[in-house]
Amino acid sequence: MRFFFPLPLTLFLTLLLTFPSHALPSPLTAAVSVCPSFGKIEQRNPLIIGGLVVFEDSRSGKSKLYAQKIGADNDTPVSGSRGSQSGAKMVWSEDNAAIVVWQEEENGITRILAQKIGPDGSPLWGSTGIMLANSEKSQSDPVLVSDRTGGAIVAWQDFRKDNEDIYAQRIGINGNLLWQKEGVALTAHIKTQWYPQIAEDGSGGAIIAWSDRRDGNFDIYVQRVTANGGQLWGTEGKKIAGSELNEEDPRLINLKNNRTALSYRIKTNGSYLFLLDENGNVSFSTQINQTCPEIELAAGSGNEIIAFYSDAASGDTDLYCKAFNEKGQLLWNQPIAEVRGAEEQIKIKGTGPWIAAWVDHRNGRAEIFSQKIESGGTLSFGANGMKISEKQQDPLSYSFYANENGEGFFAFQNDSDIYGRKIGGGEEPFIINSAKGRAAQKNARLIDDNSGNYIAAFEDYRRGYSEIYLTKISPQGTPLWGKAGIAVSPNGSPQKNPQIAGDGAGGAWVVWEDGSKLFCQRINRKGERISKSGIVLTPTIGYAEQTRAQIVSDHNHGTVIVWENYESAYNAKDIWAQRITSKGKLAWKNGVKIIAYGGDQAAPAISDKNLVVAWADSRLDGRTFDIYAQKINSAGELLWAEDGIPVCEAPDVQIDPVIADSGDDSIVFWTDKAGGSFDIYAQKVDANGTCRWVKDGIAVAQSSRTQQRAKISLPTVLWEDFRFGNWDIYAQALGSDGKLLWADDGIPIVSASATQYNPQIVKNIVAWEDFRNESNYAIYLQKLGSDGKNLYPANGVLVEASALGGRFPALAAASNLSSFAVMWEDVSLGEPRLLWQRFRP
Repeated sequence: MRFFFPLPLTLFLTLLLTFPSHALPSPLTAAVSVCPSFGKIEQRNPLIIGGLVVFEDSRSGKSKLYAQKIGADNDTPVSGSRGSQSGAKMVWSEDNAAIVVWQEEENGITRILAQKIGPDGSPLWGSTGIMLANSEKSQSDPVLVSDRTGGAIVAWQDFRKDNEDIYAQRIGINGNLLWQKEGVALTAHIKTQWYPQIAEDGSGGAIIAWSDRRDGNFDIYVQRVTANGGQLWGTEGKKIAGSELNEEDPRLINLKNNRTALSYRIKTNGSYLFLLDENGNVSFSTQINQTCPEIELAAGSGNEIIAFYSDAASGDTDLYCKAFNEKGQLLWNQPIAEVRGAEEQIKIKGTGPWIAAWVDHRNGRAEIFSQKIESGGTLSFGANGMKISEKQQDPLSYSFYANENGEGFFAFQNDSDIYGRKIGGGEEPFIINSAKGRAAQKNARLIDDNSGNYIAAFEDYRRGYSEIYLTKISPQGTPLWGKAGIAVSPNGSPQKNPQIAGDGAGGAWVVWEDGSKLFCQRINRKGERISKSGIVLTPTIGYAEQTRAQIVSDHNHGTVIVWENYESAYNAKDIWAQRITSKGKLAWKNGVKIIAYGGDQAAPAISDKNLVVAWADSRLDGRTFDIYAQKINSAGELLWAEDGIPVCEAPDVQIDPVIADSGDDSIVFWTDKAGGSFDIYAQKVDANGTCRWVKDGIAVAQSSRTQQRAKISLPTVLWEDFRFGNWDIYAQALGSDGKLLWADDGIPIVSASATQYNPQIVKNIVAWEDFRNESNYAIYLQKLGSDGKNLYPANGVLVEASALGGRFPALAAASNLSSFAVMWEDVSLGEPRLLWQRFRP
């Protein structure tokens, strides 16, 4: 037999040896759906006006908009288009219908669409609605006002020129586009313009305001556009406010005589209120002093300007209302809510009387409250308002409108359903919509049980709100704790942000946030709960917001948990810890305060064996964070200096510490801005609390731009890296003396086009989410050699089952690395479900 080579034989053999083949991970199972469940589907972000409610719904797998007439049994899709729909806004039109605009994402591109909804809830502008612009780049954040002739004027944020600009379009009564085909550019300056707000101008046109960065910091610009699309205040808008600080979040309201009230906020200085005449000139301005400001505006029938705002100067966020006349004179000033617990998400409607509403935490959980304000500032619902939401679950979003009689009509999300309530007539809340479908699952954590099995904890929405479930998966992908999994605490309250650690006996400990408190639970190897409803970590502490928990084993079948503890009475964050025994008993009574110094202590991390806790600490000036650490023993005793030892006190900001043990020592990594941009630094701390490497740590990665969010599997550390203008994944290895073992500034795990994000590492296996196809995220894998070389092909190997949409990987491996498993959120159908797959490395 004769062989023919297209190249000379010696050259062929040379190339063969020059380009060695790479190993590939071998799938040991197919991708398995984790605890698939059918239950309540979340209906969210309701809008209400004129007896119609529009809301987002995921029953089809993607977020879709539905419309429903209040009192009707059925809902109707707003649009039958294929994309994922969100960010809706709605106004009432003069022909007794509602006009809705929204953003719709498909294949990585977001566009703006509109639909008119008849009084019975049916779509009037075709089955899919009207697309306002068909650019190849995204549009987002639409806002609209009625044009008073049955149509609407819409403004949005537009990326067609590769930076954010503001565009607008007018839609006629029958859905026809009345201005230029792709919209009118209100500003197309090379710098960022974003988050438009809109108000009628009283003459069939509109006033649009936005935040604009053309001069360096964000300033407030406005534009007046006529009914024909003409621009009256210059081709690039008119600057209303500018300073060395950022002016943001404009709000607009139309008064009579073509006047417009405008507000904006500066985080450190409160809010500012302006009155503009028909030419955009400032008639008056005044400052509203606030701490942590929110502000919303309403107009009065007598041309009053009503400013409803929040102020946290007292330590809690309280609510106030002021009225001004057209000369800027204060007419009245009325406290609306002065109670313990934050008030947020404020809104106000009407022209006098006015209905104000907010989300209120006075009872330790989120509730909607409202107040009716009469002319002169008199309150109709008593001091501190009336509760609107009566259900046990926290309302996640709400909307309302007020009629000319001063009655308020509310729609709010409670559990996963949409509820309604009318105030002014004494009615109780009633359900508007409750649909069922495939329940969402997300925010997974994955460990191995040291016996070849894998245990996952995750958020599950089968009952319409987030609950924490656990499942145990065999090496073959079989659920060992039942197909439905195990609820950690079936007590009917929202649970989120699980963290998991093994119990050393084939089971797991899990900690989660439940309202403002942290709870934990042990599930043994048979799938049995140690506690019926979970163990509260600090049973005698009053109201405190406990978040950012981290959990490790105590290596005696119990667990140690650290967390960030915020008490509003002190307006400060501290670090606390608790140990729970194998029997579920609190070993440290009401918990141990690791640190409660001046400023905030935040973002704790804890090492698995040495029980060294690291955190970000702003004690020096209350604003910029350093890194501190403390060691705790099994009895809850603090072993180092009372207030912790400084790991890094370099200038500027150090954040996001992570920690791992190296024998009796512990290695702390963090994100550091002392060099001008965010870099990755590290420090070794010995068993006595002495830092063994150079003061303030060694630079692991100091390339240009940002390196952030370190993940570690010693001696390897990896991070997200923006050095080339898009997010990549880089890695480095450290010797015991702190020397960098691989190339300076690290080696690329992946440097493909577009975004690579959210890396995870276990042993020498790395997983991440990847947007290289610029259509959807998918999950990729890489294996690292001890010399830093990629053992899989360059830029990683695609997990095939994630090709149509995979995000947020979780990774675990057998102790001898004979196999590993990856779990991810499959978003190919829209709402996330969890998939799991096992591989041989």
